[in-house]
Amino acid sequence: MRYLSFLSLFACIDFDTEDDCASYISYMCECHAEDPDFECSELQNLYEDPNAEQQSECALALDEQIYSDSGAELTCDPSDTSASEL
Repeated sequence: MRYLSFLSLFACIDFDTEDDCASYISYMCECHAEDPDFECSELQNLYEDPNAEQQSECALALDEQIYSDSGAELTCDPSDTSASEL
């Protein structure tokens, strides 16, 4: 019985981790390619193999950038690769 309880608990754990740095790099490289403050290759090198702390930094940086972009009425869908003014 304990074995079944353990298995059911194990099945509930989500081991699929999101790569926040890949999302941040994708957003910045595709949506801010013309921004001189961001160098795509620099971000790619910096976050090539991110640790947990860097993943947290990337998640925060992405949230802040999206918030800043929405305040500037800039919309961007990284899969679209074209930023546009509202």
